[in-house]
Amino acid sequence: MKKLGKKNCNSIKFKATSLTALLVSVFLLSALAGVQFVGKVSAEGYTETTGTLDGADFALRIPDPWNGMLVIICRGYSSTPVNPVMWLSFATMLNQGFAIAASNYGAVGSCVSKGVDSTYNLTRYIIDNYNVTGKVFLYGLSMGGAIALLLGEKYPDVYSGVLDLFGPKDYKEHYAHKDRWANLSDVELTAELTVLGAGIPPYMFSSLESFQDSLATGNIDIELETGGTPATHPTAYENISPAYHANIMIPVITVHGTSDAMVLFNQSIIYQAAVANAGCLNLYRLYNVTGGEHMHPSVMSEVSARFDELVAWSDALTEGPYDWPMFGHDLQRSRYSASPAPNTNQTLWKTTLDGMVGSSPAIVDGKVYLGSFGGNVYCLDAATGAEIWNYTTGDQVYSSPAVVDGKVYVSSLDRNVYCLDALSGAKIWNYTTGDQTPSSPAVVDGKVYVGSYDGNVYCLDAETGTKIWNYTVGDSTDSDPAVADGRVYLGSDDYNVYCLDATTGTKIWNYTTGNIVWSSPAVVDGKVYVGSEDNNLYCLDALTGALIWNYPTGGKVNTCPAVADGKVYLGSDDYNVYCLDATTGTKIWNYTTGGIVFSSPAVADGKVYVGSYDRKVYCLDATNGAFIWSYATGFNVFSSPAIANGVVYIGSTAAVQGVYAFSPWVPIPEGLTFTVMAFLSSISLLVGSQYLRKRSKKREK
Repeated sequence: MKKLGKKNCNSIKFKATSLTALLVSVFLLSALAGVQFVGKVSAEGYTETTGTLDGADFALRIPDPWNGMLVIICRGYSSTPVNPVMWLSFATMLNQGFAIAASNYGAVGSCVSKGVDSTYNLTRYIIDNYNVTGKVFLYGLSMGGAIALLLGEKYPDVYSGVLDLFGPKDYKEHYAHKDRWANLSDVELTAELTVLGAGIPPYMFSSLESFQDSLATGNIDIELETGGTPATHPTAYENISPAYHANIMIPVITVHGTSDAMVLFNQSIIYQAAVANAGCLNLYRLYNVTGGEHMHPSVMSEVSARFDELVAWSDALTEGPYDWPMFGHDLQRSRYSASPAPNTNQTLWKTTLDGMVGSSPAIVDGKVYLGSFGGNVYCLDAATGAEIWNYTTGDQVYSSPAVVDGKVYVSSLDRNVYCLDALSGAKIWNYTTGDQTPSSPAVVDGKVYVGSYDGNVYCLDAETGTKIWNYTVGDSTDSDPAVADGRVYLGSDDYNVYCLDATTGTKIWNYTTGNIVWSSPAVVDGKVYVGSEDNNLYCLDALTGALIWNYPTGGKVNTCPAVADGKVYLGSDDYNVYCLDATTGTKIWNYTTGGIVFSSPAVADGKVYVGSYDRKVYCLDATNGAFIWSYATGFNVFSSPAIANGVVYIGSTAAVQGVYAFSPWVPIPEGLTFTVMAFLSSISLLVGSQYLRKRSKKREK
């Protein structure tokens, strides 16, 4: 793409009087709308428009072709007048088909409030006068990050997502930090910058003196905007602080360097805590760049990937949410989710329950439901892992809950099937079978289907727990029923796979394998995929039970297969994870772990997640089986992963940490709340005020 030449940027040449008349008309119309038309130029790849709107200069570039979407850039602090065209260079989105625009706010210095108003007015102007057919995103840098966050919280109906780069979040604390550092000696400042990991002087500054001058000037400008200091005008500071306006309703991503000396990384931790306090942490992702400084290339290089993630996340929320409400994700037990999924083994949180966890989590409405060896059913906050409630049964809970219509259905080795209130954990009903019941219920059309060690498959009324029918197989059943097209499919210790009529319980067919069938069937595209302890994975015709193909592994196959994109994924006691062609059973790849694979794979976003008895959780490339990452839990993993809204959840038999949530963004520190951070901020303000008094005394002298 060619760069615009200076002549083209500054003027437009007209060859006819009629065009001059047209320009005059545009001037008049623009004045009526509060817009002073300045210029419009076309270059290879885009058209640029510059103008003045309500006293603020703006620039807009529309690419050719245009995807109909818009990115509004919120500029950072500047003590001198800014040409908004300059800030367009910080956005690479133009090359992806997004229109980009920026305002200079018609102000200099600290101008958060003016920035919010000017940016919103510009957004409305572009939406109303240009063919914006898609989403509008905010991209803010430094002070512009604060502006973007405030806009996103205030106008969720206009904006679809926010990308914040190292923006201040609490101006009270931000002011105190700057004031304190502006008054340190060179020795003191050098020591603190060294601890922070920042350069001496910090990036973009030629000396410590110039850095401290910038801090002091910035605070003078903040005082001009707010009318005073945080001590004299606290409300004014809160009004421009995103941490006090954190009830977000759209996805927000922050990128912040841990060695940022201008806007401390702690600012983003404060905001994260505020978002958590508002109950919106599921909409916030914080990425830290280790050693990154303010505006440093190591931080700026994250923009492209994080913006792509923001757009994909916004699209996913529009289409989603991507919950995982039962074992296997759905009634067919496909173990496939359309959710985005993490590329790294970074933990969002880890938590310890009353016992080891073999249950596979269910995730619905921002909550995680699962059972423990301690006999409890837990409800946890999906974003933090904090316990919301627990219900105690009479024995271990291997079963994975099914969460349907505000109720949690789960079975226990105490022989009971339970129905609990999803919000409170209160028991609604229980049904007692004849033996231990590890099976995970399937709930559909007002009916609960579950197997038991007493050799029966039960159909219960979902509202009352009353038995509708039961079918007796030849031995106990651990298998978790799959339901598809009015039929119930499950395996049994009597070596058989059964297909029953979902309404009457009448047997339609059975297929006999060579050993116990602990595996839970997956029913996809008219085929039943199920493993057996005879070392085979079977593919059967869902209507007739006829064998289509079988694939022999080197060990027992007790996992529930995952089926996605024409492939079947399974684990085996031979330590391998296999990928087979769903139509022919031909092996596509296998990956060897360090132990038995009893965990059932889950597939999302082109990746396969699975646990192993080698004490690790694995992430593999779904196409070729290439290793992406692993995480050592410290003990056997036979819980099966669940993937919901960009996070992988899985249990472990490790005594210290029983449940893990994997996600690439920065987790909220344990015990961190907005109240705690407000307390810490008050301490910073107190320290800062001491420096203010000292400075005032010096001036008086």
